[in-house]
Amino acid sequence: MPQQYLDEAAAAKIEVEAVATLQEAINRCDVLYMTRLQEERFPDPLEFDHIKASYRISASMLAAAQPQMRILHPLPRVNEIARDVDATMHAHYFPQAGNGIPVRQALVGLILGAL
Repeated sequence: MPQQYLDEAAAAKIEVEAVATLQEAINRCDVLYMTRLQEERFPDPLEFDHIKASYRISASMLAAAQPQMRILHPLPRVNEIARDVDATMHAHYFPQAGNGIPVRQALVGLILGAL
């Protein structure tokens, strides 16, 4: 995590805890919000290639996850979530996407004055 963001969090009195691996976070969190690693944001393509596998989750990584842990993702995914995760009780990204439809409909209705 860039120091700038840690400093901003500290200034806002937001507690941040850094972990060394994705696995450690999975074992301790209630919600894991995944997004794709954005290659275009890396000035050095070699750096992206070096770390891209560190941010991939598979079903085998969920063995020690808390039963209530939920995985969310804005979709579409690239390769950050293995397809075998879809069959686990932790995969909530498809319902998340489905819930986005009525939410967007309600927002458009509010904007247009229909609600």
